[in-house]
Amino acid sequence: MADQTDEEQIETVKQWLNDNGTSLVVGIVLAVGGVFGYQSWQNSEREAGEAASKLFEGMMEAVVVAPNVELDEETIQSSRFIADTLKKDHGSSTYAIFAAMMMAKLAVEDDDLELAAEELRWVLDQKPARVVSVVASIRLARVLLASEKADEAFLIVEPLQAGAHESSRQEVLGDVYVAKGENAKAKAAYQAAIDGNVDGAVKPILEMKMLDV
Repeated sequence: MADQTDEEQIETVKQWLNDNGTSLVVGIVLAVGGVFGYQSWQNSEREAGEAASKLFEGMMEAVVVAPNVELDEETIQSSRFIADTLKKDHGSSTYAIFAAMMMAKLAVEDDDLELAAEELRWVLDQKPARVVSVVASIRLARVLLASEKADEAFLIVEPLQAGAHESSRQEVLGDVYVAKGENAKAKAAYQAAIDGNVDGAVKPILEMKMLDV
């Protein structure tokens, strides 16, 4: 452009803008929008996380009580409402998953095995971290076994790759075999549970089960 007159230079700029101006403006808008959009998303995620955390803390303060202290019905219903809110509004969060597992525990204590199974199935449907999935699966198998659904429990616990929780898996598998009348397999599973007890803690109930079969 150095050899062009002022008018020619202006015309060159006009032509360039005609040819490239729209895409340039769009690119700038998208770039700026992307930055602010990402910042807005980050803020939204942080606010959602804080809200879920507060809901979960409120629920835990209500349901974690001293040993042998029963929760009143109002507290249970309030906790269930909080858990349902977490599952609905923050379903992908760890808080919602742990809230559902806590509600499953309370349901078992209230002899509502159907609700306990429903909560644990919801946890598994969220595809949580592997360790959480293993624990939820073992708990679900126990709930199903208590509901006299040994075959369903077997389908969950038998193929489960439990890792550090293998001893617990073998114990539940032994319980399933007992319910199915397969005592030899139950004894083998209980022995595997005892052998795989990595923390070395004595489990009198497990040893009693072993003796019973």
